[in-house]
Amino acid sequence: MKRKPIKIKYRQPPVVLRSNFNPARSFRVVKALKFLVLLGLLTVAAFWGYKSIYYFVFDSGIFTINKIDIKGLENITKSEIMALVPFRVGDNMFKVWLSTVENGLEKNRPELKDVSISRRWKAIKISLEERKPIAYFVVNNQKIGIDSENKPFSLRGHWASDTEMKLPLVLTDDASGREKIIEFIAMVRAENEDIYKKIEYLNVEPIDSIVLKLRNGYKIIWGPADKNALKRKLNKLFQVQKDSEKRFIKIDYINISYFDDGRIVVKPLKQ
Repeated sequence: MKRKPIKIKYRQPPVVLRSNFNPARSFRVVKALKFLVLLGLLTVAAFWGYKSIYYFVFDSGIFTINKIDIKGLENITKSEIMALVPFRVGDNMFKVWLSTVENGLEKNRPELKDVSISRRWKAIKISLEERKPIAYFVVNNQKIGIDSENKPFSLRGHWASDTEMKLPLVLTDDASGREKIIEFIAMVRAENEDIYKKIEYLNVEPIDSIVLKLRNGYKIIWGPADKNALKRKLNKLFQVQKDSEKRFIKIDYINISYFDDGRIVVKPLKQ
């Protein structure tokens, strides 16, 4: 009797279906979507917030200029300043850069030494400091003032009046020569203000010698502007001038440029 062959059935492994679902990737996508939504909401909020702030500052009328106060006017007029500033009563006070306006005023008006503009409640305050001339020179028949910083500017108001102005005239056209004269004037004023007021004109001759003429007609050849010898020279000048007036009717010049050598030359005026 034949045996039937035994058939062995092999169990097939279970089929595993792989899914493309990735929890970590899905979380990142959701997070990115939330961020985009939040960014969009913030953008909308910022836009409307900006519009609200812009309206509040520029269009609400709360910051309207009701007054423009100008301080420090002497020779420059208010109308001249107002012609150079870009704001008026009724304008918004935040629509201009004040530093730009300050620079513009100083550029267009050299006689202004300092300009300061500030905002107040519903007002703009302009503080001015005008330059004070200590001498002047003439260009094309026009008097040009010079201050202690050797800054030239047109003389205005009482400074330009022939009857009121008592400023000394600087004869040299050279800028470096004017600088030497300004330094000399500063030294003289610091030592004796009265002498400065008596000076009619000043000039610089070769070898940097300062020459000046007093309003009483005395011409003085000073020499180099040496600060260390200034006081001694002034004292000697007063003494020589007093003695010369007793000896001579008029004096052509007094030369004290050789003071350090112990010599002073007085030349009487020939009659």
